[in-house]
Amino acid sequence: MNAPSCLHTGTPRPRLPRALRLVLGASIVALVAGCASKSEPLYTPKELQAFEASAELQERWSTRVGDGLGRARYPIAPARDGNRLFAADAEGIVAAYNADNGQRQWEVDLDADVSSALNAIAGELYFGTRNGEVLALDQENGSVQWRSRVSSEVLAAPRPINSN
Repeated sequence: MNAPSCLHTGTPRPRLPRALRLVLGASIVALVAGCASKSEPLYTPKELQAFEASAELQERWSTRVGDGLGRARYPIAPARDGNRLFAADAEGIVAAYNADNGQRQWEVDLDADVSSALNAIAGELYFGTRNGEVLALDQENGSVQWRSRVSSEVLAAPRPINSN
């Protein structure tokens, strides 16, 4: 008896079904073709035009809240209602400032990671957390008026239903 001329010994390797091999091969070809194409964008950007500034901005005051955003990638934008400006950091420090001079009016540490922008309406400050809570603070002193559980992390600024 002659020995086979290949080096493989033992049990034969299982082969993928022909249909699966075809699908995998077509996928690889499509992937390579997609990466290699250099198509023009559907809408080409317009050329920038020069313009004259119609207003000049001046910094009136500046401050930091807690540790800032740190490495968080959340849209924690401040909110303003009347003469108060509200800001928060990603670690749960929320503060209110006089919008004219930047004097801090109050600051609270909520021990809850803020994940949404703030919304200040009708005497309350609304925001969401990474742990799936929506909170409402009193704009006068920062006390928690209520908190409610939701199904997941809150990324959009909460807004009460009956607000304008």
